Amino acid sequence: MTPPAQATDLAALIRQKLARRRHQNFADVVTLIRTHNLDESFLSQLPQSLHAAFIECLEEKRRDDEWEERTDRQVEEMMRQIGIDITTPDSKAPHS
Repeated sequence: MTPPAQATDLAALIRQKLARRRHQNFADVVTLIRTHNLDESFLSQLPQSLHAAFIECLEEKRRDDEWEERTDRQVEEMMRQIGIDITTPDSKAPHS
């Protein structure tokens, strides 16, 4: 069965970016992984020679996600400590 054209184009783009081995290209692949919610199942669309680079990008994306979650929790805790109610929706804020 042939993959849809969009998936084929995405795989070709990721292959090109990984093969160039530039930092910005790897950052672009991390963004593509995030945008298209890719995981290890995408490896089947890449040659074996690029699997390690893709997994490296996937792990970087996961580290970014963990850092962001941890940072969000820290900000929420600091706001609670100084008495800011983070559960109040913005719609209840006074209008100017």
